[in-house]
Amino acid sequence: MEQDKVRAEFEAAYRKARYVHVDGFDLRRLGDAYQCEHAQFAWDMWRASREAVVVVLPEEDKAGFGGDDGPLGPSIEQIEAAGYNCGVKACRAAIHAAGIRTR
Repeated sequence: MEQDKVRAEFEAAYRKARYVHVDGFDLRRLGDAYQCEHAQFAWDMWRASREAVVVVLPEEDKAGFGGDDGPLGPSIEQIEAAGYNCGVKACRAAIHAAGIRTR
């Protein structure tokens, strides 16, 4: 996932949870790290929690593949398998966009 999006989500949640009076004071950075050790610890835990989650997606459907199309084009099984596989791929992309791993 785009690290900028993950970090923005973290910082919004951190601000809400910490009731930061000086906006962003705890979230000042030196390079990739936060100056405030509490913010850095929270960021490390946020990333670890994202990395710990793995969504197991179903395998792609191989049914209906491997043969040539019939005289009338692809079979119903081939069309259904293609649609199913598109759905699995779209789910994988959306889950990755949220910063969560799949297998």
